[in-house]
Amino acid sequence: MQDDAVAVRYAGRTWTWREHLAEAAAEASAMIRQADPARPLHVGVLLGNTPAMLRSMAAAALGGYVLCGINTTRRGDGLLADIRRSDCQLLLIDPDHRPLLDGLRPGDLLVIDRSGEDRHADEGQRRNRARRRAGRIAPGKAHQIARHARTMLRRMPQPGPHEQDQRS
Repeated sequence: MQDDAVAVRYAGRTWTWREHLAEAAAEASAMIRQADPARPLHVGVLLGNTPAMLRSMAAAALGGYVLCGINTTRRGDGLLADIRRSDCQLLLIDPDHRPLLDGLRPGDLLVIDRSGEDRHADEGQRRNRARRRAGRIAPGKAHQIARHARTMLRRMPQPGPHEQDQRS
């Protein structure tokens, strides 16, 4: 998380690995705080091929939750069925894809607009999220999340000899 080499280039802007992973850790922390701990943490993304999507992918890896890519070409009832099938608690959208949800009732799904506005949330939820965002990530939290991710990776089973690359 200390690498200052360029990680992402997009529309004339660059992010270093340090910046990219710090933003991802902050997003992971925010998703975890907003989730119901009694349910599996699935976060849906209705995003384009942008840095927000890359950040969400890194956040899921750091936070240890499931990221569900929602097909941006689907519409109406088909889109709603895809969202429900993914069993997401949270859905991240961007301004380009926000109109796809017009007229749909996603139920208790919390939809988080990456432009800063939340949709289908009551005023109390908005106030609570605003308070959480004020202190989005505590000092050292990014390192705790990264340490957790490294621990999880070490616990993953290593490939056996039959699964290793046989090229010599």
